[in-house]
Amino acid sequence: AAPAKAAPAKAAPAKAAPAKAAPAAAAKGAGDAWQRVEFEEGSSSKFWEARVEEKRLYVRFGKLGTDGQTQIKDLANHAMAMAELEKQLAAKLKKGYQPAGGAGGGAQNLTLEGAILGDPSNDESYLVYADWLQTQGDPRGELITVQQKLAEAGGAEKKKLAKAEADLLAEHAAAFWPKKLKAAIDADAGGKKDRWDVEYATCAATWRNGFLASVRVGLSYELAEEKDHRVAPIVSELLKHPSGRFLEELTIGALGIADEYDYGEVVGAIARAGAPALRTLYIASFSSEHTELSWSHLGKLEKLWPAAPRLESVTLRAGSMSLGKLDLPSLRKLRVETGGFDKKNLKEICDASWPALESLHLYLGQDNYGGNSKLKDVLPILEGKSFPALKHLGLMNCEYTDEIGKALPGSGILPQLETLDLSLGTMSDVGAKAIADNLDAFSHLTSLDLSENFLTDAGIKSLKGLGKKLDTSSQKEPYDWDEDGRYTSVGE
Repeated sequence: AAPAKAAPAKAAPAKAAPAKAAPAAAAKGAGDAWQRVEFEEGSSSKFWEARVEEKRLYVRFGKLGTDGQTQIKDLANHAMAMAELEKQLAAKLKKGYQPAGGAGGGAQNLTLEGAILGDPSNDESYLVYADWLQTQGDPRGELITVQQKLAEAGGAEKKKLAKAEADLLAEHAAAFWPKKLKAAIDADAGGKKDRWDVEYATCAATWRNGFLASVRVGLSYELAEEKDHRVAPIVSELLKHPSGRFLEELTIGALGIADEYDYGEVVGAIARAGAPALRTLYIASFSSEHTELSWSHLGKLEKLWPAAPRLESVTLRAGSMSLGKLDLPSLRKLRVETGGFDKKNLKEICDASWPALESLHLYLGQDNYGGNSKLKDVLPILEGKSFPALKHLGLMNCEYTDEIGKALPGSGILPQLETLDLSLGTMSDVGAKAIADNLDAFSHLTSLDLSENFLTDAGIKSLKGLGKKLDTSSQKEPYDWDEDGRYTSVGE
């Protein structure tokens, strides 16, 4: 992948041919992405966008800068829905609408894009698209070809191709780069050397096959306050931009404000724009130097999941959130870090179908910060019926770790696990004894993490039969002013 830094434009972008409608028999999945066109002339400033989901056509339109209004139309089948989308799109282009991003929006073939969405790892699909784009005079076709060759080249050839790539990204910067993302990257350039928050408060991007493959959107306080950058508009433009059509990885970092972090606007932007190719999503990658975990909020996430149906890995960090109904059949990894996980969220996880989920790590938290679950709420996970592929389980940062320890030996989930993480919690020697009395049940694990609990030397010694598989580091001391004195590691 190419480096993230955007090169300054050297010349005006080459004007690509307007998008042509693909055949009505477009492959299923080709309309998953929003197809957006815009019209600006005189006092008129408006947009039109549409996408197909199964046999349903979604159309949004209105004044630029607004959410507009949405119309939904059900057709007889997917092919007819695609045909209707293409008919309406062609009519808009005939009236003078341009693909989002202006003249640089580029040509578009929904059938070929559908093939890429169906299997983004297939480089051959991109090359087929590159050939078609070049017949339309779209420079993205050349960029695809150059970046594919660059990924496999070495030595002098690699240097030559890297220069060709840089030249293309510079010459056609207005077409290839989402304006707000590039502005944030450029504004931040040179100002990172002595910054403490570079890891979390940086906008960065990598390219693959002519499109943005991985993007991090995070802002320092200076960029947000003094230079008026905002995360949500950057994300919204990115997902609607031609270069973001096949975005596979998105990380949302620091918001750059000296206050509570509310990611609701960002979540809404993703839900409205759609991210049909997205495989990896990480929301709220920040440190306590930016804000406290309990001072961050994700809001309602239910509308997010249909907008990113191909997700394989999700990481969420916040003091509060509402997961809503979960339907993520391709998800392989789910990690939620919070000081207090609401039992309603836990129920949504337990009620969902997880045919592919291999890794589940939950910070259950403490009552003071909204962690109101009990052992009965995690029993569906321990039963294992809805988690046929689960290999790695973490029930961490929990106030009832001893009870989990007692429930695990006879559980349905334990035999299929490879790793188990009960760290950051409140396990005492009582929980250790429940494990020690059933060492055979845990002996198949490659690792058992009991770090940052409340085990005594005697409790640790009782578990020595697990050998190097066991992590009992950094045990905590109980508060001396409390009757029990045990606490979870993460709260505020």
